[in-house]
Amino acid sequence: MTPRQSLVAFALTVAAASLMLALGAVRTSEARSSAQSARSTLEQVRSEAERVLELRGRSQTVALGAQPQGDAFQRVNETLAACGLVSTRVESVTPSGDRALSGSDGTSARRVQTFRVVLSPILLDELGSFLDRWRREHRLWTVIGVDLTPVSNRGATDGTFRATLTASAVYVRGQTEGEHPGMEPTP
Repeated sequence: MTPRQSLVAFALTVAAASLMLALGAVRTSEARSSAQSARSTLEQVRSEAERVLELRGRSQTVALGAQPQGDAFQRVNETLAACGLVSTRVESVTPSGDRALSGSDGTSARRVQTFRVVLSPILLDELGSFLDRWRREHRLWTVIGVDLTPVSNRGATDGTFRATLTASAVYVRGQTEGEHPGMEPTP
């Protein structure tokens, strides 16, 4: 092999090695990016799982005595007014009645009363304000369901929603606080 052929062979070997290193660097960069994305997703899932466990750990307030009284429509309007929202946002309030909840021992001393309210149009920050105020002022009535549907204005959404909320109140009829310490008397 002549010195010129040796030099060409050496140059080709260096070029091939450089190409392999460049491809390896690209793959390493892609792997790092993928790993970072996976770590970010893992952190988000971990955070959301902790929140779910926290929410599951909360128990609903249970009242003692008679069935909770009062007008659901009035409660909703008072909460809207306290948030600076007009009562025309209420599309409907539908009581679902009163029913027994069977306990783990087969008894049905606990009862639940529910109602559904539809608010529209409402922005997400307004709904958040309403739900926060509701949670603070109506502890017995727990919002157990929220269904959001975008409201379109001539085919384009502007961030407004139709919110269907379901609230329930659990109570133990005919019991006294001495029989169940820590429970609230029915208002």
